[in-house]
Amino acid sequence: MKQIKKRRRILRIGNPIGFSLFCLVCLALMAGLYLGISWAIKNGPGVVKAMRTAVQEEVMTTPTVEPSREPKDELLPTATPTPSPTPEVKETPALGTPVATTPTPEPSATAYVTAGPEGDISASLYGQIIGIDPARDSKSKYTSEAANNLILANHVKRYLESQGATVVLSRTEETKGALPNEERGRIFKEANCTYVVRLMCNHISSKTSAAYVQASKDNKAFGQKMIDAYVEATGMRRQTGGKKSNGLEVKSDSVSSECGCPCVLLILGNWDNSKDKKNLQDESFLDKVCEGIYNGLIAEITGEERSADADDQEEMPAISTQPSDVTVNEGGELSLSIVAIGPNLKYQWELKTPMGTWAKLTNATAKTANLKISNIQARHTGYTYRCTVSNKYGSVTSNVVTLTVKPASTSQP
Repeated sequence: MKQIKKRRRILRIGNPIGFSLFCLVCLALMAGLYLGISWAIKNGPGVVKAMRTAVQEEVMTTPTVEPSREPKDELLPTATPTPSPTPEVKETPALGTPVATTPTPEPSATAYVTAGPEGDISASLYGQIIGIDPARDSKSKYTSEAANNLILANHVKRYLESQGATVVLSRTEETKGALPNEERGRIFKEANCTYVVRLMCNHISSKTSAAYVQASKDNKAFGQKMIDAYVEATGMRRQTGGKKSNGLEVKSDSVSSECGCPCVLLILGNWDNSKDKKNLQDESFLDKVCEGIYNGLIAEITGEERSADADDQEEMPAISTQPSDVTVNEGGELSLSIVAIGPNLKYQWELKTPMGTWAKLTNATAKTANLKISNIQARHTGYTYRCTVSNKYGSVTSNVVTLTVKPASTSQP
């Protein structure tokens, strides 16, 4: 019998084409694996962050299911715990990667708005948007007054807010450089202000203590109410003379023409007068200033619903020529005169002695525009006089004038 010899098995490639395809498939798998690993290394952190954010949003928006309230269920409902927000995982930038920084916003140069008590419809100024303009600025030659105007404006702001108003300031401590009147007016217009009050002091060489208000022709009634309320609250004297009548000067400016609402410029006092300057830096006096401005606003706001007869405000008496100080020879006649405009005017002259109080005169000319008193004596020196002009629409009082008497010369023996 023939013996079969065992042969060594050797790997043979019976089909070269099949082997080639097998190698290509292996190479493709290896390439895909390489690309997948590379992509995971590069984008893995971002994917993890996105997945965590998605999970967090899904958890936060998942509605809480209220427990069943069927009568047969006697168990108390178990409160669903509120998930704690997952802190955001920030990517650590690779070495050398520039880090973006958030720029710090610059202070705004427009509309500094603060709101009053929200929803307090019982507040007297509820729904009103009041613009307060501290006149002048850091570039003004009156820097000390400009700084104090801003302090006073903030004082007024707090007071009006306590009465329910929304307050808009044209400038704050952060305002740098000059602020033109046109820009101030645009600030108030963009804020939809219902009223604007400008605050400023006067600088006059006479150094007398006085206050007055400037208003356009359309805002005369508002201006008169404001100065009336201001002098009543503060005890300030009204400035008269020139174009000012009863403390009111009809004059417009860029703020009033641009703001789109009733606007007045309140001259608080004379900054060159030591008493006024001290008062306007005193906390208790500033409270009186706030009270006067508030009362002026209330008078104007409540007056908006008055009847058409309110146009008669235009017919209030106005003094066009004030009486002046006079010197009379002893034994002579005192003559004082005043010129006023308005319908149905009445006049009343008053006298005050150096140690006395004001008293109405009763002589024949005491109720006319021209006061005459005869036989003036030396003892009358220092007497002061004034005249009140009135009609059914109101009254106005003149400046105070002083009498000086020149003694008669005596013959020598």
